[in-house]
Amino acid sequence: TPTKANIFINKQVNSKNIKIMSEKEFDNFLKKEKEKKMPLVDWEEEKTKWFGHLQKLFSDIEIWLKDYVATQQIKLEYNNIFIEEEALGSYVVKELKIFIGDKIATLTPIGTILIGTRGRADLSGKAGKVKFILADKNATGPKIEFKISMSEDEKQKDVENEKKKPKSQIDLVWKITSNPPRIKYTELNQDTFLQCLMEVIN
Repeated sequence: TPTKANIFINKQVNSKNIKIMSEKEFDNFLKKEKEKKMPLVDWEEEKTKWFGHLQKLFSDIEIWLKDYVATQQIKLEYNNIFIEEEALGSYVVKELKIFIGDKIATLTPIGTILIGTRGRADLSGKAGKVKFILADKNATGPKIEFKISMSEDEKQKDVENEKKKPKSQIDLVWKITSNPPRIKYTELNQDTFLQCLMEVIN
């Protein structure tokens, strides 16, 4: 028969165990709540990368057109414009105007938080518009993936698994994209850019 002393000791042990378990559970609870609030993406870093890609595009175009600018056949002019994106807020980027005689083509950045691409800029003129996008250097078209989650627990597991995966390094470059339904990517270089320029202004 348990004595009063044994009952008292058992109660103390049980209360200590309950306290330890409660603290562990509470710590786990706080950890999960903190993880929920932590952004999965560093948006400032994404914005910095986006600005770098835009600068590369503008620099390439200046190099491709420098001989025509030198002979005053083409004039380049930059203006500041505002872009509003939900994740990044409002920010300022450059827009490039290309003057050829009495014709104008405008290269306008569209944004970086877009479906299917890490960035887009449109070259537009009186005769039409061509879209330039950031894509994997080796890609010839969009890659579509489908993920189906049956519950909130599975969604959370997907997020955690994505975090654990080593980040693959993708070499993003500017490419010309065709319009749906058959979307194809074409390398953007001096020849293809000049072709696009003629298409949108002529």
